Amino acid sequence: MRASGSNSAEIKDAFIPRYYAVPMQGLFTRAEDMINGTPGTRLHGNPMYLGRVAGPYHMSLITPVIGAAKAALDEYQEIIRTKKTTFPPIVPRAEHEDFQRAFGQATILADAAENLMIRGGEVYMDMCQRWAADGTLISAEQNLRLWAMLQQAGRMACDAVELLFKTAGTSVTRKGSRMERYLRDTQMYRVHPSANFENFWAPVGRARLGLPIRHFNF
Repeated sequence: MRASGSNSAEIKDAFIPRYYAVPMQGLFTRAEDMINGTPGTRLHGNPMYLGRVAGPYHMSLITPVIGAAKAALDEYQEIIRTKKTTFPPIVPRAEHEDFQRAFGQATILADAAENLMIRGGEVYMDMCQRWAADGTLISAEQNLRLWAMLQQAGRMACDAVELLFKTAGTSVTRKGSRMERYLRDTQMYRVHPSANFENFWAPVGRARLGLPIRHFNF
């Protein structure tokens, strides 16, 4: 796929022993599955091998999106420093409030996204360390809330790129332009099932209410 680098791999005429397979039950978020640790924690003695992948997996998706937002900011700065406004007063775009406003807003969105992602990593580490210290389990609700929180970081980074793209001028729509690539990359994230944040709000609400989370089969 363009932007994600995703490819399919097919293995033919091969046998996979059962002990090499790990069933993905409840997206690895069920607390009861970590009571006695995991093969990783028993082998390495490190709570980061608990395999609660909901939050960490989504961090791997938003990291390049936040990078795209930062790159788009650099490109936008170059554009508004070198191009002039279309309508009077004809001045460098960097001196016009409309472009300053977009640049400032996108900067704030990218900063917020990055810091929220970092905080998400800290939250996950804290939960793993609590399990190691006293056996406190990581609940399905905690997994879902961390996942959904990180989605908001991706959402803000995408918003930043889209704002810069639509205010940078028509030349950025040319195939192969840097800004066009950054927009394409962030849209690849937007369509990923894991990034559809609206679909997570009801499951998070059900988890907080102590109701079954049917959408994720746990």
